[in-house]
Amino acid sequence: MRLSDTLSEAVKHHLNLERYEGNEFSKEQLDSVISLTVSKNDINTLDIFPKLISIELESFPSVTNEDLDLLIDKVPNLKLLKIKEQSALIEIDFKKFNKLEELCIIHNENLEHIKNLPKLNKFIFYDNKDFFDNDKIVEFIINNPRCDMSLDILYYIDLYRYLEEHNEIKIEFNNLKWYESVGLRKYLIHEYTKDEVDNLITRISYIASKYIYSTDSDIEKFGVLYRWMLNNVKFLNEDDPKGDKDLIDRVNNIYKVFNFGRGGRLSYAKAFQLLLAYVGVRSSVVYSLGALDTIGYYNGQKIYSLLGTSDYALLRVTLEGKYYYTDISWDSMVNDYQYFDELRLFLVSKEELQLRHKFVGEGNIEETYSYHGDDSDDLIMYSLGRVSETDKVFDDISKFDTNMAAEELNNNFLEEQINEYKQQLSNLKEESLEYQETNKRINELSKEIELSKDSYHKYSNLKIAIIEGYIDYFMSHYISKEDILLSNEELINKLNRKLDYHLLSKYVYGILVQCIKLRTVN
Repeated sequence: MRLSDTLSEAVKHHLNLERYEGNEFSKEQLDSVISLTVSKNDINTLDIFPKLISIELESFPSVTNEDLDLLIDKVPNLKLLKIKEQSALIEIDFKKFNKLEELCIIHNENLEHIKNLPKLNKFIFYDNKDFFDNDKIVEFIINNPRCDMSLDILYYIDLYRYLEEHNEIKIEFNNLKWYESVGLRKYLIHEYTKDEVDNLITRISYIASKYIYSTDSDIEKFGVLYRWMLNNVKFLNEDDPKGDKDLIDRVNNIYKVFNFGRGGRLSYAKAFQLLLAYVGVRSSVVYSLGALDTIGYYNGQKIYSLLGTSDYALLRVTLEGKYYYTDISWDSMVNDYQYFDELRLFLVSKEELQLRHKFVGEGNIEETYSYHGDDSDDLIMYSLGRVSETDKVFDDISKFDTNMAAEELNNNFLEEQINEYKQQLSNLKEESLEYQETNKRINELSKEIELSKDSYHKYSNLKIAIIEGYIDYFMSHYISKEDILLSNEELINKLNRKLDYHLLSKYVYGILVQCIKLRTVN
């Protein structure tokens, strides 16, 4: 039977027929094929492989939902399916795929929804940049507790937020594997360890909890976190021939960005994306292409391309229902060189990116917007002021934390010494001089402990006094008007849920609980 050239080569590869000429195969050869990589144009012929159970779909041309319907009709016993780089898929319905056991969905840039996921043994789902149908992922996790699942780290916060909002749902997340795509061109991925996940989410939680409740809209949230990123994360040019290659390897994923304070093109954008996800601002990573020749000038300033051979990524952000582009790694660089006001790519349209130095190939996104002139300057100045204000508030509150920690350590050390001396007493005679000296030392240490406790309480009371001065700030910015009417117990229980789901840092939680208790006293 004669096959298309593409499918013929796939069959040859499967059957290890390196020297086989032509593209005609016997029935026995076709019957032996169980796994193939196929193109859209091959799907209609797949019923000639009666034992076919595993398929990977080639990227170009992209398959459609109609192609997937045809696929399962042609291969009714399909057990393994890999869907990668399919740009025409917006929604996938797996209702007919009832024998599927393993499913891999990666790098599908326009996929938004999935429906009727079957029971699976293995599920891989990452780097589908416009997918936000997280309730379907939660539903799948609930219904497949024993499934081997690998998910994008960028979904972590949204999934936890969904669970926190639906408090009746309980899920064990420890068995999930978390991945990050760290290089589209070479399909590099990073698999997170449990410690890395815990460290990353704790760090994200601290940053966002500290700043974000002091804002009133998504645009303000964006501005404040944008300013935090520029203040705290430096851009690292992976294509710099004089660059530190070891350092580059150390900043190629989100976890490393927040630990080392440096980010490359893709890792910087994704780090900002995860921070925005934490506060409920929707964004998508967009891979960008640049001019191949002279970049030119803008407002009298020469523009240099950063693209080189690396993955260049920026973000498309959704604010108040409108699309904007932000190139935060570029802004980090021009900020360092003090060209920020003239060259920033803060919140711009696709047309401005093309005019400047980049092209964004998102054909499905037509209308985009930009912040111009006073609007842009006002938001940037607001963000600068709010970050500084919030830093001052927390610096004031935490100024006695070091003293309290020192007294606590000293207290623990003294108690250990007392326990050691008490152990010695048990082996000494009461009338002995050594017994008396040891007992005396225990009494002296006990007095030191009391002094240490008094110092700790003094610093603690000073901290509480400062928190009292900020009660209105925290109760108005960190707790909603609806929640403020709850009883103390109800409000603390609600904060506990946010803490359990990593939607509030332990530090901010402790301050809020103190505020709630103080409002009763006042």
